Amino acid sequence: MRLALAALVLIGAASASAQKPQPEEDISGRWLFQTILVQKGCKIEGDISFKRQGKSDIYTCTFVSTETCGKAPRQNWTKVKQSCTAKLKNGGFEIMSKVVEMVDAGPKDMREALMDPGGYSPDNFTVRVLSDTVMAGQFFSRNVAAVRFERVVERIS
Repeated sequence: MRLALAALVLIGAASASAQKPQPEEDISGRWLFQTILVQKGCKIEGDISFKRQGKSDIYTCTFVSTETCGKAPRQNWTKVKQSCTAKLKNGGFEIMSKVVEMVDAGPKDMREALMDPGGYSPDNFTVRVLSDTVMAGQFFSRNVAAVRFERVVERIS
């Protein structure tokens, strides 16, 4: 009898915990991302930080992205600082960005043309949280490609 009662209590507790709503996904913190624009022969990678606004599903974010195109020795690159807002939408996050400043570009003979802020479109994303440390989805700007975000886990020593 005691064994049956204990089993019922355990089943009831498991059922109650399964019915509780899951905590909201919190993407606050630092993440690294990368995408490959196959048709253009480029990759875009960056370091982005999200800051939750109160208890809402809205985050402000800033990041620096580097777009690298072509192959050595004629490889060119553009480094751009951007600000963004991430909003929960349709079960994922929509990240909309604005170019803050062109940080650097190369090679030297192409630097002036690549540093034109009007020549770079903001990097935008739609992503879903796959785990505490991974988000994946789509990059969209002038091109569209898959993107993967990985959370930077700070190690405490």
